[in-house]
Amino acid sequence: MKKNQWMMGIIILLFLLLIMSLANNVIEMGERFYTVHPLLSKGFYVAIGIFVIWVVAVPIGWMLKAPVYDYSVLLDGQKEHIEPGELKKFKQSLVKDESDIEKLEGKEGDELKEALVSLIAERERYADEAIVQSSLLTFLTTSISPNGLIDVAAVIYYNVKMIGSMIRLFGIRPSLINILKIFRNVFLTAFVVNQLEELEINEYMEEMLESFGDVAAGKLLSKTMDSLIQGTLSAFVTLKIGYAAKAVLLDPRKTRAKGFRRYIRKRSRQTLAREVLPRSIAAVPRGFGKAIEVMLRRMTREATKEPK
Repeated sequence: MKKNQWMMGIIILLFLLLIMSLANNVIEMGERFYTVHPLLSKGFYVAIGIFVIWVVAVPIGWMLKAPVYDYSVLLDGQKEHIEPGELKKFKQSLVKDESDIEKLEGKEGDELKEALVSLIAERERYADEAIVQSSLLTFLTTSISPNGLIDVAAVIYYNVKMIGSMIRLFGIRPSLINILKIFRNVFLTAFVVNQLEELEINEYMEEMLESFGDVAAGKLLSKTMDSLIQGTLSAFVTLKIGYAAKAVLLDPRKTRAKGFRRYIRKRSRQTLAREVLPRSIAAVPRGFGKAIEVMLRRMTREATKEPK
């Protein structure tokens, strides 16, 4: 009990720190816009207000539109006979269009159960792709953006949108407690990303890389490495949040099973290495990639030169 209270206290403290840091960033950004034009500053504050309202309204929309239950009865295989009323409930949640109606039309009992399991497996593939896409977009945005406020907004936006897309796919929503846990993880991720921006890792990387003898390359590569660290961390945690949210929707009991967190971390690492990063490399302009490659070769050559 005391451990839970301590954890709750730490989470609340981190959340307050995030809010204070974001408020400071918003005020600073608003003042910069004001120096350009007062209307620009007002427009910025209006946009921030709309974003905050959206973040608050989205979970309320989930609670109003989708019912709270899961598909564990269908997926665990432990219950041989499922009541027709329960199968009908699952069918109503999963049917989205005419193609789904055709797949389930005229089926009852075990045949309907098998068709529903097959439909859930199909939706899982779509959900996995949505998770990868959200992770990729988070990686690219946080890697490219020059401002911590944009990083935080991107992390919150892509994660909330990802979870919303899975709720629409499966036709159900998590319980209120699980929604709060998901948002806790999203805001903790945003806090960490914001703090990485505040640490200004690129200054330390720049000093280290300049020791190779190329100041210009050191400055550019230090900023690149700083962005890659933030982007990779954001993408990895987005994957973790996505896979955990999917498990909560389909079978919440799995989230309490031993080794669940280890499984989520392992799968997130694999997806990051096999799908997210390769896709992100393909999205980078060729010229930029070649420039980085040339500078790396030059730095290596400078490092291996014998002192005169």
